[in-house]
Amino acid sequence: RTASGRPAHGSAVLSHLLPAVPTVLYPPGGETTVPRTNLTLSWVPDPNVAGYEVVLEQGESDDMIVRLPANQSSLDVPDGVLAPGVTTYLEVIAVGRNGNRTVVEVEFTTS
Repeated sequence: RTASGRPAHGSAVLSHLLPAVPTVLYPPGGETTVPRTNLTLSWVPDPNVAGYEVVLEQGESDDMIVRLPANQSSLDVPDGVLAPGVTTYLEVIAVGRNGNRTVVEVEFTTS
């Protein structure tokens, strides 16, 4: 009911269909000498997704969050974004056509 007491109706579609978990090609998990310059992140493309979100995190903050179209399977990290010798977390998020998301996280250390 609305604030005035009139009936209100709505509907929603709930989908449990999830996109496949992305496979990160570079950097590999656990790598300890990932360069901070000329760094290109890459993953296996999935033709069934609507797009990707890529998150890079060092410490407690998200240092970079990028939304990409479905046909993009790599991302050049601008020089200077990552600090040296720091544990870094890369998340590649596959966004399904229905809006559902699947995330993979890879940990690596910059050189």
